[in-house]
Amino acid sequence: MKNRREEFIEGLSYTLKDQKVIWCKLVEPDEFEGKLFWKLTILLDKKLAKAMEDCGMNVKETKDDPPRLIISAKKNCETKKGSLTAPSVLDESGEPLDGSLIGDGSICDVNVYSRYVMVGGREHCPMYLDSIVVKELVTNEVGGESPFE
Repeated sequence: MKNRREEFIEGLSYTLKDQKVIWCKLVEPDEFEGKLFWKLTILLDKKLAKAMEDCGMNVKETKDDPPRLIISAKKNCETKKGSLTAPSVLDESGEPLDGSLIGDGSICDVNVYSRYVMVGGREHCPMYLDSIVVKELVTNEVGGESPFE
């Protein structure tokens, strides 16, 4: 892949610190094409978005005016080996937190990992969700919609 970078280590866990998150599905999984997964979306600044794009990650723009740069981190609910547990969600003191409380605009440290994979004959680099530490909670309100729907 032309976008592979030597300094990017596949499968290594890393923390995206102090990220504003939106569209969190950390308790009730999301579904796409019959597959269930937990996910959240991270609002990116231009510098981080560029670095991620340079590694082949799927940075997108929202349909907002002005558009916002985002990337989704996901964790499958099941693999060929069986069911998985939801990503851990903690508050800053390390205590468990109900992931359904995390509303749009919450500030979190998001622990993720990535690796290059082939999908539909193309190589890309998805971001996999490991855990979340909520630093500033914005309480979730029912009815938030994705601009992609």
